[in-house]
Amino acid sequence: MKLSKLLLLVAFLFQFNAGVSAQNMQAVIKASAEETVEAMKALDHKKMIEKTYPRLIELVGGEAAMLKLLENQFKQFKEEGITFTTIEVGEPTAPIKAGEELHCLISQKLVLDTKDQVITTYGYLLGISRDEGKRWYFLDCAQLNNEIVKQIVPNFNDELTIPERTAPLIVDKEAATKKNK
Repeated sequence: MKLSKLLLLVAFLFQFNAGVSAQNMQAVIKASAEETVEAMKALDHKKMIEKTYPRLIELVGGEAAMLKLLENQFKQFKEEGITFTTIEVGEPTAPIKAGEELHCLISQKLVLDTKDQVITTYGYLLGISRDEGKRWYFLDCAQLNNEIVKQIVPNFNDELTIPERTAPLIVDKEAATKKNK
C-alpha cells in the first residue's frame, strides 16, 4: 500500500515538473524570438544570422553570403525610405517533434512606414530547435508553405500547418490625413 502511494506521488511530481518544463520552453521560445526582433530593429545582421536556421544559411551560400544579402536588403529599404516602426511576436504554439528537432509557430506583426503608406502585415515565424528546446532558430514564413519549407527543413512535421499568408493592410498617408480633417 505504501509503495503504491509513493508511486502515485512520484507520478504526480513528474507530471508537475513536465508542465513547468513545457511552460519554461514556451518562455524560452518567445524570448529567443524577441531577441531576433531586437536584432532586426537594431540592424544587427550578425545577430540575425545567429538566430537564422543554419540550413537556410547553407542554401544561401554561407554566413558571408547571408550577411551580404541582409546588408543589401536593408540598404534597399533605407534607399526606398522604408522603416520598421513595429515588430512584435506573439505566443508560440506548443513545440512538436520533427525528427531530431522541435518545431513551433510564432505569430508576428510588422508595421512598415514608407513615404506614402503605412503597411501592416501579420505572419508567422517557424521556430526550430536542434537541442530539445535550449536554443531556437527562426525562419520567416512569409514565402513558405508546407511544401516549400521541406526544401529548407527536411524534417518538417506536417502536423504543424503554416497558415496562408494574409494580404497586408495598406493605409495611404495622404488619404488618411484628409479623412481625419
